[in-house]
Amino acid sequence: MVKKNEPFQFKVDPKGVFRKALIEAGKKSNDLRTPFRLITQSFYKTNMALFQMKSKGPFKDLSPKYKKQKKREWGFIYPILKASGKLEKSLTSPTNPDTIATVLNKTTLLLGTKVTSDKGAPYPAFLQFGTRKMPARPYLVVGTEKGKWAKSQHIQRRKQRWMELLEKYCADSLRKGK
Repeated sequence: MVKKNEPFQFKVDPKGVFRKALIEAGKKSNDLRTPFRLITQSFYKTNMALFQMKSKGPFKDLSPKYKKQKKREWGFIYPILKASGKLEKSLTSPTNPDTIATVLNKTTLLLGTKVTSDKGAPYPAFLQFGTRKMPARPYLVVGTEKGKWAKSQHIQRRKQRWMELLEKYCADSLRKGK
């Protein structure tokens, strides 16, 4: 259970497909910082699609009651994941203060958001996993998860590109003797 004012983290890639690609890359190269930088750039570029949708997109639609409230409060209904714009900025701009984009070491990359509500509620986790009253609208995906967004062309191309970046970098490193 995600609680207010407590840090939370979750991992994507439930089938471990991308994780296996990372492990294989790690066996061939002990320094993955270069592909991690490229993966990070791709992450932010692809995420922009979530915040440009003019419809419900791959997510279950908002309730009629919430549509009215959102229209009244923010002046728009779609995209579903956007309200104040804080989440959007943290997932599309690597320099945003709420962004998590960190290469911890040569083999570990963290990507995500630190955004919470004004009251400290970790609403990005509520969106990712849903709540008793709200369906899940997972936005942090690698492409191996279930759901329309994970299976969308944007994400499937991104997943493929990330795996190709790792493979190419490792092949180049091996050729150069690194």
